Amino acid sequence: MKKLIHILAILALALVSAPLHAEPTVVIHAKLFEITRTKLFTFTDFEELSKKDLNALSKEKKGIDVMNIPALKTPSGKTAEYSATRTFAHKESVQGESKTETGIFLFIRPTVADGRFQYSIDYHCTTFVGFTFDASRAPIFDVRKVPAISGECDAGKEVVLDLGRSMDVQTMEEPGNPPVDQIIYRQTIAVISFELEKQK
Repeated sequence: MKKLIHILAILALALVSAPLHAEPTVVIHAKLFEITRTKLFTFTDFEELSKKDLNALSKEKKGIDVMNIPALKTPSGKTAEYSATRTFAHKESVQGESKTETGIFLFIRPTVADGRFQYSIDYHCTTFVGFTFDASRAPIFDVRKVPAISGECDAGKEVVLDLGRSMDVQTMEEPGNPPVDQIIYRQTIAVISFELEKQK
């Protein structure tokens, strides 16, 4: 009996000491493109854009901003978060000073399954666009949320995602001409790829 108990104790100790199965680490590569145009975007525009050489596109300067996101690492099935924000402080008539975080938040959850990568992506963007015209002069923010974009891809395969469109009005001034209000359309596109972290 004592011998049996001793054997069971050894087995229990071995089970406790055995390392737990660790999920593989996924490396995420991402770029954000913001394209600015003076005409309304259509789905055809996005289809044409997705077929372009994006490296060449990033070298264009007029009407295109590119954000290269540092490589993110996360265990398979866990969410990686990236944010590029700044605090916008403004005065409230009753509460005093208030603060709003403006910028982007990107949440990416990759899962390795059968040699491929399944992904779920949430994108939030808050932009300051101006003040109200009443006496309060309260700030106006444009808030865009794109939840749960999902799909799957092979390792290293770039995925092109449309993260939404927005519009605002800018006053264009040219010498000798009266100011003209111009509608500006913006489209945000993400280019994302996944790979497993190489074992050292």
